[in-house]
Amino acid sequence: MIIRWFLALLALAAATAVAQDWEEIALSGAKGQYHNASSQLGAVEGWEETGQKYSSANLVDWDFSTTWAEGDPGDGTGQTVWLEIPPDCRIFNIFSGYGKSRDLYLKNNRPKRIKLSCYAGVSPPGWVTEIAQCFRSRKYPGDLYFDLKDTFGLQSFPFPVAYQDLEELLRKVRADDSLPPDPSCLILRLDIVEVYRGTKWNDACISEVFFGSIYVADDRRHKYAGAQNIRVDPKNESRILADLPGKKNVVIYNDPGYVLGLAEISPSLHWATVMRMDAGPGAGRRQTEWLLLDIPNGKVVNPEFEKATGISLDGPFFLVTKGGRLILDVSSIEVTLY
Repeated sequence: MIIRWFLALLALAAATAVAQDWEEIALSGAKGQYHNASSQLGAVEGWEETGQKYSSANLVDWDFSTTWAEGDPGDGTGQTVWLEIPPDCRIFNIFSGYGKSRDLYLKNNRPKRIKLSCYAGVSPPGWVTEIAQCFRSRKYPGDLYFDLKDTFGLQSFPFPVAYQDLEELLRKVRADDSLPPDPSCLILRLDIVEVYRGTKWNDACISEVFFGSIYVADDRRHKYAGAQNIRVDPKNESRILADLPGKKNVVIYNDPGYVLGLAEISPSLHWATVMRMDAGPGAGRRQTEWLLLDIPNGKVVNPEFEKATGISLDGPFFLVTKGGRLILDVSSIEVTLY
């Protein structure tokens, strides 16, 4: 019922648009995490649990194990999701398919080719319902196509449009609108053009989308769940130890040939910044390197972080808490860690 109402709203808004270059987009959620989809598996149940299990909210919940699944009778081709584009987006990240397990990934359809379009939207006062914020939007010129690999994992691409160009479009849209906007945002439209077919079900899935201003850890299978008392091993400074439930002095990270030092540990005990130096003798010791350690997974994530954010971790970086969020400050560029 919710999805049918949403489609009817779009049709009505399109019919009453004041100019052909305006498009109407209805988004759920709240500012900073607007989202919606053209269909949703189980949505006939409305707001009941079975209707929300595959919601478009799962695209922005920072959890690879949840998924949006389209509810169209076909294979997902032609289905659409809308997502808010955050400030200073650098990279487009997508976990295509159902990320909960490799088995579910293979059993369901997953996008093979997608089309991306960008919009700038304003929502005049009163353009809101109980479940959606409605935006009068203008499209950035051109569409962009991406071919996705059939890969059980995150795929990353440079964001195809310069953010300053999108900001300029948003400025013009704000100026052109006859009523004061409340609020306004940039919107990404993602259309599924082609799919990889699942072995069992015909529903296309996408588990997560984010844009480089955040970094999402893979929390599906923690190797060191409940790690506490994280410390460098005083007997072997190339190792980092932790106490796990029922176990003491567990090696969660080992980097032979290097001396490690813990710079910071997040209050959640999920992240640590680590300094690494060559353990060799003499004055030829290399410059200190900085590592970002995902504690529950016992993994340094520098390569994955750089690919997903477009930011190099060459120098010092710092953990900062702002507004309840954990921020990695890299050369005055802030990335939220999840």
